[in-house]
Amino acid sequence: MKYLLLLLFLLQYHFLFAQLPNQSLIEKLPEIDSTQKDKVYFSCFTKSYFRNNEYFSPVLLGETIFGYYLTPSFIYYPHQNFSIEIGANIQKDFGNTDFTQVQPRFRMRYRKAFLKDSLEIIAGNLHANFAHQLIEPLYAFEQGYKRPFENGLQIRYQRKKLNTEVWIDWQKQLAQKPPIQEVFWAGLQLNYALIQNKKLNLSLINQNTFFHQGGQDIRGNTPPATTQMVVSLGLKAQLNQKITASIYGLYSQKEVFPDSTLISFTETTGNGIYTNLQWDTKVGSFLLNYLYTNNFRPTNMGGALYGSISAAQTGNERFFRFRELFFLRWCKDFKISKELTFTLRLEPYYDSRLQLFEYSYGFYMTFQPSFLLKKISF
Repeated sequence: MKYLLLLLFLLQYHFLFAQLPNQSLIEKLPEIDSTQKDKVYFSCFTKSYFRNNEYFSPVLLGETIFGYYLTPSFIYYPHQNFSIEIGANIQKDFGNTDFTQVQPRFRMRYRKAFLKDSLEIIAGNLHANFAHQLIEPLYAFEQGYKRPFENGLQIRYQRKKLNTEVWIDWQKQLAQKPPIQEVFWAGLQLNYALIQNKKLNLSLINQNTFFHQGGQDIRGNTPPATTQMVVSLGLKAQLNQKITASIYGLYSQKEVFPDSTLISFTETTGNGIYTNLQWDTKVGSFLLNYLYTNNFRPTNMGGALYGSISAAQTGNERFFRFRELFFLRWCKDFKISKELTFTLRLEPYYDSRLQLFEYSYGFYMTFQPSFLLKKISF
């Protein structure tokens, strides 16, 4: 085992892409510029998904996620830097009689490009899930289908070497009667390019997520307010546009607020390391991941498989302080047309601490047509 770890470290050191190749699963936002002014478009981001996790681990039991979601909407550009989108978010999980969720879709988007930088502000429905490009300990792949829609505020700023994003996804509104705690998930990430050329791209990446449940002066039998935080700092590199890799340090912390004051105490802290090596070929992308953590606690949106607390038995939590996982993944995108992509994934892993070999696999179809309806002006 020690020789395998040494080999993995050397590979990461020499090649130093962090998140998995999810580009084909991300909603493509249309351009905002002067050519779009006064135009109305119809767009419908549609995704069919099948994900089967054959897990029997005491940490996380397996599940099958099978269904689809679609977002039919109208997009209007009243200004060269601004768009308004109105439509519906519809999700259906197979096996349920009713729709999983049907909600209005509303998005205001402002984007301003300057000489060397650009600013984008999104209010309403966010550019969500895989678009955040988080590593799996911070954002579980399954969350992209269990909670595909996010609502709140999102700000992006980009320069030649710097990309930043901050967002807040407001999941539940506070209420007094009946007592309901507010719940939100927020994130901040920075990507700074250290080296940029045809042979090597090397970046410093900082990703942070926060999950808060609580509120001020809630009456009734509610649990104490809590804030979970996960911080990651790492290096990502791409060599000759074929080999990409990363190495991340992880830190988790949970704060508990026992009463309505702002005084809290730290309940737990944890740490770890997460690495990724990716090789892109004609037959697909092959990925080797290694995770080692000590008392690591992901947020509610993070990957429970990577954490120390069992999510397999509700009300009977088990604790696994040290986690050590090896993943060997294969992903392949089949580009049928500009709007249509098929994606296959096979993801076996080995848990060296529990001596378990398990796997998951999935098939995904993404379709996003968009066409001009009319040009109007007031």
